[in-house]
Amino acid sequence: PGLYRWPPHANILYPFFDILAPELSNDNMMERDDIINEKLISLQSAIQKCKAFRVSIDSLGTFGGNNRGVLYLVPHSYRDQSSCSQQNNLQFDEQPLLQLQSLLQNSFPECNDQRKNGKYTPHITLAHFPSLESALEAKEIIEKWWTIIEFEVNEVYLL
Repeated sequence: PGLYRWPPHANILYPFFDILAPELSNDNMMERDDIINEKLISLQSAIQKCKAFRVSIDSLGTFGGNNRGVLYLVPHSYRDQSSCSQQNNLQFDEQPLLQLQSLLQNSFPECNDQRKNGKYTPHITLAHFPSLESALEAKEIIEKWWTIIEFEVNEVYLL
């Protein structure tokens, strides 16, 4: 349902902040602009602490229940220039995508939706289904032809 609103993405920090929120909509427009600029500078500062890295999307996952199913891609990140098959030797908390999320979370502790259950689990949603069973059926079909996708992450976009 969000395809036309957002491009495919992995949320790193969510929710961010609403520039029209009451606490930012003071009568003094300059103050509001200062608050927004301060947040954007903090965001940029945190992102710059993380060097570019590569992502391999090599598997699919699901979650949900009787009334909802979600099919998603699982991104694994690494800085090693060798093949992704060696990436599996990394500890989960060593992955650069997790490091980036941690840097951002530390800069914006109020944006904590991505750390439900105490940890960040990166994923890229592919589709929503009426049930988990339907999502699992789609996963099984796609896994028959899925091949690994790899790309470099050298930018972060604010949506």
